[in-house]
Amino acid sequence: IVNDLLRNVEVECFSDINSDLQASGLNGIPVISPETLVSKFFNNSIVVLAVWKKYHESLTNYFVNNGMAQENIVNGIDFLNFQGNHNNQYFEPSLIDFVENERFVDAGCFDFQSSLNLAQRCNTIKEIYAFEPDSENMAVCRNKVRAFNKCQVKLFEAGLWSCNDTLNFNLYGGGGSSIVKSGNSQVTVVPLDEIVEEEGVTFIKMDIEGAELEALKGAEKTLKRFTPKLAISLYHKPEDILGIPEFIMDLNLRYKLYIRHYTNWNVDTILYAVQ
Repeated sequence: IVNDLLRNVEVECFSDINSDLQASGLNGIPVISPETLVSKFFNNSIVVLAVWKKYHESLTNYFVNNGMAQENIVNGIDFLNFQGNHNNQYFEPSLIDFVENERFVDAGCFDFQSSLNLAQRCNTIKEIYAFEPDSENMAVCRNKVRAFNKCQVKLFEAGLWSCNDTLNFNLYGGGGSSIVKSGNSQVTVVPLDEIVEEEGVTFIKMDIEGAELEALKGAEKTLKRFTPKLAISLYHKPEDILGIPEFIMDLNLRYKLYIRHYTNWNVDTILYAVQ
């Protein structure tokens, strides 16, 4: 997106920790590591940060400490005029009706904020199953869960998938950590059907960086038995906007499907499936 907005500017390279991108480049432009960036381009270069605002300070400090002038570091997200009501993401008021004693699956719990948002919205929660494969993010979640007393929380340092496996993973303590062909670590993945207990679940949220369809396949028995309401991210892979609704409809569970979008660019598109 930032590349499109800067189409009249000569872009020397992108920088990303993703080793797959470093190998392939992006739109014909090289992708280098942050270490290479600071070693080769710290003089007379402009760095445009195209990341979430919460990472700006640490990245800026990293580049400045390695010799870059702070005035040459630009907040790229400002170009996007970023807007959107993220308070409603996963919990769209016109679509989600809460029940007593919600049993919630927070897949891709990141910093546990989605579960905290749920706790503010519904009267009673019976149980939360929270899945987060990034160990740095999980440390944040554990700290927040210690101070959370509204219900029982079961934390799983694992990803959701269609089967039990160990997969390559890009771990960096951020919201975009994801399963990849080659990564800087490996993670355990599990099918939800083997985790959910006899009482079942009433609400499943998935925002798991492109693993949503595989995770839904691993939750098929749970969906058929309990028909929980669903809030599933659609935007991580182009094929998901058709593939995920088709998978849900093929289950013949009489779900009604709705799509809501929460920004003015191409992230945070959510599929809701409700009875």
